[in-house]
Amino acid sequence: MTNEAILRFMGGNFIVVGLGVAALLLARLARAWRSRGWPSVTGHIDAAGLRRVEFTANFGGSADIASALVPDFRYRYTVAGQDYEGRRVGFADTMVRTRGALERLQRRFRPGKAVRVYYDPAHPATSVLQPGPDWRQITPLFTAAGMVGIGLWLWHMSP
Repeated sequence: MTNEAILRFMGGNFIVVGLGVAALLLARLARAWRSRGWPSVTGHIDAAGLRRVEFTANFGGSADIASALVPDFRYRYTVAGQDYEGRRVGFADTMVRTRGALERLQRRFRPGKAVRVYYDPAHPATSVLQPGPDWRQITPLFTAAGMVGIGLWLWHMSP
């Protein structure tokens, strides 16, 4: 394989992966954006905890285990006589937050507290306590754009 072919292959892969990641992130961002117009009902917080998630990163042949705390909330609400249970606080629940930010969420949404629950009118089982996008959903788009940029640069580097 020639250097030109290698550069084009690598560049193409960066472009495809970057565009794929961007498409997924934009779809999630669009859903969060639409939630700003969802109707709301009064709901009740049943649990407001934190859950530790672990993941394995394998770089250079050695596996490292890392962990992060994520919100572990449960709330109930009723739409048109049908009872539902929700777990999503916001659309950035899976994004990394500081312990202080997580504790503020726990104080804001204490068990037993009545809260506004925003639900998707087309699918009332889909709900959220904090509608709209979060900046933590936007920053990964810069990584995807960087991947596309590197891919284009590699593609054009080939003679």
